[in-house]
Amino acid sequence: MSTTLLGVRSDEIRHLNRGFGGTIEMNSNLDTVFTSANYAKSFWQKVAVVVRSIAGGHLFDNGNKRTAFETVKLFKSRNQVVTGTNDTQLRETVRLVAIHELTEIDEIARGLRGF
Repeated sequence: MSTTLLGVRSDEIRHLNRGFGGTIEMNSNLDTVFTSANYAKSFWQKVAVVVRSIAGGHLFDNGNKRTAFETVKLFKSRNQVVTGTNDTQLRETVRLVAIHELTEIDEIARGLRGF
């Protein structure tokens, strides 16, 4: 099954993760994450829900931070969003989510968009 959020299919994210050595979804299901993200109001909040589930929730068995980073870039590209942080800042935001320094959707969204 593949669910779509902001023009990105969940299977695309699974494929990204496999490229980083991931093989299974461990702590949730990406389709469920996408469905939950649809309830968020803004683009950045929706993306923050996905990042928190992947990086903060260790959704996959491997490559979660790299998958979350590339997922943000895919959402931005697919939706022609040119705002947001540069790659260095984006990696830091994902890292902070992974170590649970950023946990709230609004603060993750601020970190991803840069303001």
